[in-house]
Formats: sequence, C-alpha cells, structure tokens
Amino acid sequence: MEKTEEPIVIDTENMPLGDWLSLLFSPESKNLLFVDYMFPSDTICDAYLESISTRSEEDVKRLLRKFLIPSCTLGTDKLTASQLVRYAGEDSDISSKVKSWEFFRRLAIYMLSKGEGAVQPWEGITWILDLLPGQPRYAINTLYAYIQAHAQFLPGSVTKFL
Repeated sequence: MEKTEEPIVIDTENMPLGDWLSLLFSPESKNLLFVDYMFPSDTICDAYLESISTRSEEDVKRLLRKFLIPSCTLGTDKLTASQLVRYAGEDSDISSKVKSWEFFRRLAIYMLSKGEGAVQPWEGITWILDLLPGQPRYAINTLYAYIQAHAQFLPGSVTKFL
C-alpha cells in the first residue's frame, strides 16, 4: 500500500493580506490546508476592505468565487446525513420537518447513490456573481437567505456572519 503524505497545514490567521492572497491563488496551494473559504481573520478582512477600491472588479469576483459554495459535497455531509436519518426515523414533529427539507432530499439522493449521482447536496450559489456590480444588495440578501436556509448544516465559522 502506498503511503500518502500528510498535508501541510498553514496558519493564515496572522498572515499579511498580500501573503494570504498570494497563497490563495497559488497553484501550489492545492496541496496545502489553510483557511481558503473565507477571510482567516477580521484583520485580513479589514485590510482587504480598506483596499477594495484599488482592486479591479475581476479581482474582487475572483476572491468571491473562492468564498461562494459551488454545487458540491462538504466533508461534514456523512455526519449530517446520519443525524438527519436518525431524526427522520423518530415519530415526532422533527421527523416531518426533516423529511420536508429540500436539503435532506438532496443529501439522501447523494448518499444513496454513493456520490455517483448528478445531485449534489449543496446547490451552488456562485450565480449571485451575475448580480455584481449592478445589484450588490440583491447579492447580499440572496447570500443571507442561503445561509439562513442552511445554517444548521454549514460549518460554524460561516454562520458567524448571520
């Protein structure tokens, strides 16, 4: 059996903004583990927002593409599925609510197909980039609605923005 190398973990929380952006868009970063789905700290977020007027629209959208969820599966989906199946098996109001969630339906189809089906549990939200720059308020409201609908299944760090 071939031994796989442990991924290299990079602490990006105290990294300067420029270094983090370089790492984020570096082709070599695919073999590294670091916060790449959101700003790793408020300091880096503040630095980016302070400099946003100097950035091109395409650069901003490029970063947003990293942050927005594409149609996919997340690492926590197996655990979420097992919890939802347990709740769905109970004779209670929670069971009917769980069974009525569209997310539960997509997750069940994905798990039953062992990931080989066309249905992904997480429907992507990258399409909101089409609302930019003309309709930023619609984009933000859509993002809040997406998070609100999925808050109980998203990683905790994502929901801190609610």
